[in-house]
Amino acid sequence: MRTIRAMFTCHRPMLLLPANQVTYCKVIQPTDHGAETIDGVSYQNKLFKKVNFFPEVKKQDAIFYAKQLTLDSKGMALVLVIKEQDLMDDVFAVWQEDRALRIKELKDYTADQMDLKELVTKMRDIGGLRIEDRTYNLTTYARCFVGTDVVLWLMQTLHISEEDAIRIGKRLVDDQWIHHVTNEHDFENAYLFYRFRWDD
Repeated sequence: MRTIRAMFTCHRPMLLLPANQVTYCKVIQPTDHGAETIDGVSYQNKLFKKVNFFPEVKKQDAIFYAKQLTLDSKGMALVLVIKEQDLMDDVFAVWQEDRALRIKELKDYTADQMDLKELVTKMRDIGGLRIEDRTYNLTTYARCFVGTDVVLWLMQTLHISEEDAIRIGKRLVDDQWIHHVTNEHDFENAYLFYRFRWDD
């Protein structure tokens, strides 16, 4: 049984589909005063913003609303009706394709907004930091990395200043993602050894 149904026969139909067939993400939407970050959906290499939602008992209203959006756009924008869970209740959310949207990437975040879990995953992945056993004063520290390498990697990967890179490093320590191997130092742009909490 197909879970996706075209609800309107035009160049870009309206689709009714479950939440597990789309990818939820943060997107950047242009505004008159610059840009803002909003919740978005990615589906078939297209980006969508939420325009309305209806309780589960109003499913037909959601479909009618989405059909009207499709007509208003003359079929030039795909419209999705997605069954989602909002707090404890199921809802039907209506999402409309918007070509002005773009995915919010790591480099778009300020030091204070950075998604640290996503960042740490990238830091530990291929192309991330060099994590290895290191020796200092005859003591070997397992699976660690160097503070100066963190700053350089952040600057090159996120295209940010040294100051912002150090600020992110301090957040990683403060929020318990990394720590100095002997817990004697805060984060510093120095030849000091740090370890991911995941590697302890």
